[in-house]
Amino acid sequence: MNICRLLADDRLEKLGLFRVANGKMATPLAEDGLSLFEYRSKRVNEFVEQPIIEGLIAALKIGGFKAINHIGFCYKVASKEDEVKRIIHDAKQKRWHVYQEPSSDDADWIFVGDISEITNPLIELLPHEGQNTDEWVDYWLPHIQFDGVTYIQRVNLGCLEGINLMLDISTNNRDINYRKSWNKLA
Repeated sequence: MNICRLLADDRLEKLGLFRVANGKMATPLAEDGLSLFEYRSKRVNEFVEQPIIEGLIAALKIGGFKAINHIGFCYKVASKEDEVKRIIHDAKQKRWHVYQEPSSDDADWIFVGDISEITNPLIELLPHEGQNTDEWVDYWLPHIQFDGVTYIQRVNLGCLEGINLMLDISTNNRDINYRKSWNKLA
């Protein structure tokens, strides 16, 4: 997870929402974040080379990169309803708030963290039930996304062991107060 190091934003780690240790990503909801991904992408393993990623992030920083808005985990599940219940239960156990952003797609857009400070970074969990006619679901899911305030361009960093990695490049054109429209679930 050199992306987090390159972005030099350790607020998620300080808040206890995300960490990388011993080669594993951990969140309050999964001690090994990869355990969320029962279903894997059909893409072949390929990854953008590290010097290219380093150059991209260096260019972003020159352009005014502020911070990570959230790290998202988008994945298929057998039951969205059961997964959302699990997320709420596990977050409550660790005293985290859970919010849902209204969405028009198949996923439930669930965010874990604290939005009392509107710029706090969050963990996003987007469980898809996978029972739709979208031909791309099995190709693009699961994926981990590193996101800024709002994205306008998604950079596909590659696929490793059936997990897609994306960097959503953002601008500050969107008012982040959109978080105030979310439904608080817990």
